[in-house]
Amino acid sequence: MTSIATTVQNREVGQRLAVIRAEIGFSQNAFADSLGISPHTYANYERGTRETPSALLRTLLEVHGIDPVWVLAGPEPNAVHAVERRLNLALLEEVVRMVERSLHHAGKKLSPDKKARLIRLAYERCMHAGKTDARGIRDLLLLAA
Repeated sequence: MTSIATTVQNREVGQRLAVIRAEIGFSQNAFADSLGISPHTYANYERGTRETPSALLRTLLEVHGIDPVWVLAGPEPNAVHAVERRLNLALLEEVVRMVERSLHHAGKKLSPDKKARLIRLAYERCMHAGKTDARGIRDLLLLAA
């Protein structure tokens, strides 16, 4: 399997996984069990020696309420929990425009499902930042395309 993330990005994600686990107060074994994966596999993610799959990000959200954008990109030192957010239509429109421009400039085409997920993640990231984040959207595009 080809890795999309760099070694540095994998280590950063691993550090954030360790933060989540510490905040919850679980051992690696107990945390792995809560995520439905083997302790060995989880340890590889936390060390950053293996790329974290999207299924694990979904499980972190569903089981522990952790924002997947935070897991992937940080930068806050403490875990960010996904919360219900009020829809900001102006921001959403700007995010859609930025995603479309980025895809066009990169010459990339995404399936409607991937594009929708990319827009959602970009919107959530911008909502958290309180402003549009062109660099963050480009980073997400690199992960998606």
